[in-house]
Amino acid sequence: MIRILTFLLLTTAIMSCSGGNSEADSARLQSVLQDVHSINNWSEHNPVEVFLELANREAEESIAVSKATIGNALYKAKSYEYCAMVVDNHTLVTIADVEHCQNSGSWNECMPYAVGYIQKSGKLVAQRDYLNNIIGRPDMQQRVLFLFNKLEPEVPGEKEEG
Repeated sequence: MIRILTFLLLTTAIMSCSGGNSEADSARLQSVLQDVHSINNWSEHNPVEVFLELANREAEESIAVSKATIGNALYKAKSYEYCAMVVDNHTLVTIADVEHCQNSGSWNECMPYAVGYIQKSGKLVAQRDYLNNIIGRPDMQQRVLFLFNKLEPEVPGEKEEG
């Protein structure tokens, strides 16, 4: 737990020291949330690390993920338009559909389908699978779920205008 908090504090400190064009950064982040493959257009050596910095700054909520917290994190994810998870500084996935899931014995949860990348030897390797198969088994790696654009709760009986 201390490692997770230290990791989040260091990332926040690095972000606050780095300047940058926040409007352009927000647009870059939004493009990845809408289509994770757009990260291939980023020129940074480690785009996952850059995404992590932007997500720490822009996310409405971030949750340190462990075997004990994954169930609550995925439940909360249902209330947001976009959900992305970063593992350390090498894996980025966006959750494609929280409801489309597969039971995972190692996580003891129904893990949703996700799309993203794992950085190996400096190259982004595309991934399409259930979340547990991309992020691996619970261990000491830092996993953070970022939640963006909280959805308004549906009011029973209310119809969409159109």
